[in-house]
Amino acid sequence: ILFSAGTLGVAINLMVPTVPVSVAVVGLMAGVGGALMRMPISVILLISVLTQQELLPMVILATLTAYLLVMAVPAGDARQAYSDAEAEALTPEPA
Repeated sequence: ILFSAGTLGVAINLMVPTVPVSVAVVGLMAGVGGALMRMPISVILLISVLTQQELLPMVILATLTAYLLVMAVPAGDARQAYSDAEAEALTPEPA
């Protein structure tokens, strides 16, 4: 996930050269990681270890923004849907 986001950041830098490559890559890694992993503290720690210390405020902002947006928008939970489907399959039908 993080590698794909970093690659997308490089592509954005190639399309819009005014955006620094470090900002595009780290911003997308933090945003995608915060949105998909839903563990903002872990994502902040992981990306801060992988990147420069000067980019830490941007990592925090991107991760928390993505996390809060994902939690605020009800898009469904795949784990809950899988659990519900499994429970329905195991319950016997009335005769």
